[in-house]
Amino acid sequence: MHGMFKLQEILGRDRTADHLRITVDITTFTKQYLLVLLKWIEHHLPNAAVRTVYTPGQYGETRAQQARFTWGVKDIVTVPMYGMPPSPESSDVLVIFLGYERERTYRLWRTLEPDLTIAVIGVPPAFPGANYTSEILNARILNSKTDDIAIRSCSAVDPADAARLLCDVAAEHEGCNLVVAPLGTKMQTLGLYLFSRRREGRAAQIMYALPLRYDEKYYTVGHTSYVYEFDLAGAPK
Repeated sequence: MHGMFKLQEILGRDRTADHLRITVDITTFTKQYLLVLLKWIEHHLPNAAVRTVYTPGQYGETRAQQARFTWGVKDIVTVPMYGMPPSPESSDVLVIFLGYERERTYRLWRTLEPDLTIAVIGVPPAFPGANYTSEILNARILNSKTDDIAIRSCSAVDPADAARLLCDVAAEHEGCNLVVAPLGTKMQTLGLYLFSRRREGRAAQIMYALPLRYDEKYYTVGHTSYVYEFDLAGAPK
């Protein structure tokens, strides 16, 4: 929230702030920070036109072999501005976007103990083979011998597809306590924001597993030659 206060201080000097065109480079944001920032802009600058840009990273051989970005789990928290008080009489449905965060994903799943888990795999993936790596890393959840695991898929790079999936799940499980965990791609996390914006107070509680530490030494070795751009102002509400 400290970053939000600093942003408010900067934009407060501009009387035309409500009519700004804002470009947010989300490349190095955490998913939690991204969600909070977009919700803050929505509340404080409702007339601003917002677009996001994202440059995917490139990873070295060590990263490809380890397929690991973080170590340990510090805490499991509700993302600020995305809390929904659960109904004790309703079933809990967890939608979890799967990525390369095996430890954080499994810990969150075991901590929440939902009545139904919908595990989302990124198809088509962000790059060839990414979905297969994600399935291997999350096999403990995907291969669970229970009836309370459902597997779905949506694009790893199209926010609108992720938003559509969440809208479908919400409609199928109306009246349940819907919880979403964004542990997939940042573009899917944008879709989660679109979903929350469309449904306003009827969206979902968003939970996030905070890592103990990032594997900074081998995180990325470069970047792609392309940039994903998404116009939030043009996205349907």
